[in-house]
Amino acid sequence: MGDDADPAAVRRREYAGVEAALRSDDLGVLLRRDALRALPALHRTLTTGLVASPSAGMLRRSHQVVSDGVEGRIVFHPVAPAEIAPQLPALQRLAADRSLHPVVVAGLVQFEVLRLHPFESANGRLARVAARLALREAGLDPAGMAVAEVPMSARRVGNYDVLAAALRSGDLTVWLETWAEDVASGLRLATTALGIAPDELAPAAIEELPSSFTLVELARLDWGGEAIEVGTDTQRADLDLDATRRLASRLADSGLLSIASGSRGLRMTRGATPLPGWCNRIGSEVDR
Repeated sequence: MGDDADPAAVRRREYAGVEAALRSDDLGVLLRRDALRALPALHRTLTTGLVASPSAGMLRRSHQVVSDGVEGRIVFHPVAPAEIAPQLPALQRLAADRSLHPVVVAGLVQFEVLRLHPFESANGRLARVAARLALREAGLDPAGMAVAEVPMSARRVGNYDVLAAALRSGDLTVWLETWAEDVASGLRLATTALGIAPDELAPAAIEELPSSFTLVELARLDWGGEAIEVGTDTQRADLDLDATRRLASRLADSGLLSIASGSRGLRMTRGATPLPGWCNRIGSEVDR
């Protein structure tokens, strides 16, 4: 293709592929029922105009490494090509699991697609699209508003470092927590862009905090004995860390603080996460 060397043209094709894949409701349903058929079909949709037809949707045959793209640091090694096909049925069973919370299923599906790297290219986009389709098909995010890619993009290598740490330790807890935080942050950005964010809280005590602070510092604030509604509970904010976590979520929803993604909810900053450019465009379109 004549403009393959044009980075802008490649990005446009990549975006078009992601948009088409996210609109593929039939593939979202198929993903939960038969991931072995859905993933190749999603890969072909994602790579339309980027990968030659015979190669699109075909399992990877080359050995690959995932690096940070800046310093050339190797982040992790995907499984060997010969191991991909034997391990895909486990991914299929995971995607079809209805006993786990949809956020957990979506996070594990993304993790497994990244770990396996089943195709020669576009595995990162495929993993993120599959995770979002899993959330939507489960009914947790039917409108597709949980744009977790935005907070992911704030980190130099997205969630790959978290994935590599999980592979080394054999513990997926931090991976799932980071994914869940990204989903929540993506939802907050979307609701703010669409002008449907909840009414802002205005507790004066938060003004006493520095620009960056921890959950413990938030818990130690003197709220003057005032009861604060947190979900269905009415508790003193400094009663315990669980109550403070719920308060932090409310404050984040109101734009008074931002929870640092990947910090397991332990670090935060004053003020809302800045909206990326596409969010501002959405807000303008809604206003019109």
